Amino acid sequence: TFNEQIELSILLTLIDLIDTIENYTLLINLLTFGVIPDDEIIATRIISMKDKCEHLFQIGFDMLKRLEKNRKRAAEAAALEAK
Repeated sequence: TFNEQIELSILLTLIDLIDTIENYTLLINLLTFGVIPDDEIIATRIISMKDKCEHLFQIGFDMLKRLEKNRKRAAEAAALEAK
């Protein structure tokens, strides 16, 4: 939806600003405590920052794994509902 696109845009801008000031501890905390939610685009962005902070690759990879697991659960629930 439009609101989700705006929220994602704001979050990506926040990530870019944190990258600009090189405060990766802040970024890790925002990701770890769920202030920045799981999202494929966000995961891809933070994975691309792995050369700047070694922990970001793993955090982004874990985010992608959680998203995939949630997609599988949703598909299973939909299949059960259809029965």
